Amino acid sequence: MVNSIDSMERLRDELNSFPQNESIKKWKDQGEKIIGWVCNYVPEEIIYAAGFLPIRIIGHEGVISRGDDYLQSNMCPYLRGCLSQGLEKKYDFLDGIIVAHTCDAVCRLYDNWRIYVGAPYSYLLDHPHKISDSSQLYHYRQLEKLKKSLEDLSGQEITEASLVEAIDICNENRMLLKQIHRLMAGDNPPLSGVEVSDIIRSSMIMPKDQNNLLLKELLAELVPRKSSSNPGPRLMISGSIMDNAAFIRLVEECGAEVVTDDLCSGTRYFWDSVENNQNPLAAIGLRYLNMVPCACMEPPFPRFEYVFNMIEEYRVDGVILYGLMFCDTFQYDFVGQRKRLEEKNIPVLEVELEHPSLGLGQLKTRIQAFLEML
Repeated sequence: MVNSIDSMERLRDELNSFPQNESIKKWKDQGEKIIGWVCNYVPEEIIYAAGFLPIRIIGHEGVISRGDDYLQSNMCPYLRGCLSQGLEKKYDFLDGIIVAHTCDAVCRLYDNWRIYVGAPYSYLLDHPHKISDSSQLYHYRQLEKLKKSLEDLSGQEITEASLVEAIDICNENRMLLKQIHRLMAGDNPPLSGVEVSDIIRSSMIMPKDQNNLLLKELLAELVPRKSSSNPGPRLMISGSIMDNAAFIRLVEECGAEVVTDDLCSGTRYFWDSVENNQNPLAAIGLRYLNMVPCACMEPPFPRFEYVFNMIEEYRVDGVILYGLMFCDTFQYDFVGQRKRLEEKNIPVLEVELEHPSLGLGQLKTRIQAFLEML
């Protein structure tokens, strides 16, 4: 797709060298603290307002090694991969971790990380699993506790002004990612699905202000460009977290275009912004409680509606339901999601993987057959 774009290469350099990327090294060299987070329901704005750099903890490509010594092999492979990286001291530069309670597996990651990996600071955010007036109040109280905990760690107050500044930076990042992503809605989009995935994930592992500058440069370079390739079927991928683009690459090598997604490592990460509110902490709470929901949230219907809106806006020809093995929340969710897709005569393929970069060869024939059907 894009041949040689300096800003794209710089974003990819940050992503490919993570967690030893240049921006993280510079941040640490300045004596600043870095907080690793797990799950989209961890509010980055509060971490930023405390003066810390929030980065997403991710696994790695290849065989999970040490993580299997501490977490059962029938538990989420993504989280086992994250723990493996921690045990291999790839995240020793972290000054703390924050994990949102979204499923049992992520809580077990938190326990094992705190005990066996170790961190100067650790915090488990109890995120509600239902959306209601009472859960909104409960969530706000939990964010107040997180704010107080980070104030104790930093030794300074998190002011309303610092929260507003953090909100503005994060909202700008979301706006820029959305502008780039919407280029995929047109004919002959200027990026591949792999490139879009890389761009989104780069925003999770570097300072937002630096990432924003690179995204602005990239947008200026992309707007006049068009793909020279012959477009194939336009697909959407929906489901479990995808911490690398290997599966998307396989789908596109089979001849499709991945034009959009419903992934927490994709559009669900940036689609909803924090709205203006006299109380910035309350505004943050409303955003994280009411954003496009993960499968851990009840009811699931807002996410189904989101999926159908994306299918229409991006003129999707078919949907791949992508599930990690032992990711029970999405496996349960796929039953209702698949039924609704089929009722609307939208072709759907359901796949299950141990890891997004493993066992891809045996899927190739299924994907090719699905594309031929389209």
